Amino acid sequence: MLALCDALKKNKDFATLLQKIEAGECPIALSGLSGIHKAHIISAIRMITKRQVVCIYADELDARRAVSDIEIMTGETPKVLPVHELSLHDVDSASHEYAHERLATLKALAGGEAGICLAPVFALMQRCAPPENISKKTITLKLSDEISEEELISRLTSCGYVREIQVESEGQFAVRGGIVDVFSPGSENPVRIEFFGDEIDAMGYFETQSQRRIENTRVVKLLPVTNLEVSEFESLAGKLEAELKRELARKKKNDRLIKILENDIALLRSGIAPRARDRYLNLIYEEKFCGLDYISENSIVVV
Repeated sequence: MLALCDALKKNKDFATLLQKIEAGECPIALSGLSGIHKAHIISAIRMITKRQVVCIYADELDARRAVSDIEIMTGETPKVLPVHELSLHDVDSASHEYAHERLATLKALAGGEAGICLAPVFALMQRCAPPENISKKTITLKLSDEISEEELISRLTSCGYVREIQVESEGQFAVRGGIVDVFSPGSENPVRIEFFGDEIDAMGYFETQSQRRIENTRVVKLLPVTNLEVSEFESLAGKLEAELKRELARKKKNDRLIKILENDIALLRSGIAPRARDRYLNLIYEEKFCGLDYISENSIVVV
């Protein structure tokens, strides 16, 4: 199917389109294209320019419908930026699958490594952490690096990873006898890190079901599971206390709000993240950033 992309090179209109893109003469309007033709154009632009292509769709359903067409034409699987479902109320349990996918896709976008990213407009406009936060909180490990097992465990916990007996899903890690298994968001398989004293002796990806190693690696990047690190709990707790004092000073007090603030402050002081921390986004990040701020400069954006 790659021949379909090569065939477009002979089309004069497409050749003009490429020239204008490379010259930065944008925006450029195209009309009369059906869904499959749009996928064809997007695929050809990606294959010929080798640049990251970000496609903005009306909604997530339209974005995910285009995945298979583009995958067949390019041979690479496009990344989809999912909408972040805001958690504003306390719940006993919640799935973090889409949150992890979103975090990994944003990291790839910022680094120009997404290839083709299909993004619903609402997903791009949602508020995010500053782009540099993900890079700063990403743990990069190399073979022969000197880092103690205890230090790695501390850093993983700080980044939101949960310790389990055995790793089964993203955001988990497990420890046994000089071996640390970690499942990073955005990774197809978890990685096994073997220590010799305080030195990384071996690293390799493995299957969760069989626990068998399938690929060795010399470098691994472990993305943060959450944008709120343990080291930032104290700062947020202080901001919530200021909000609590303001609420207590009101003539008409909101007893329910006071109870929520008191409970979340107590959790943060105990080193536990509140379940519904999305309600504090304005306090966690004073500056406003969204998915558009993650798109690298050399990217081609298709609306």
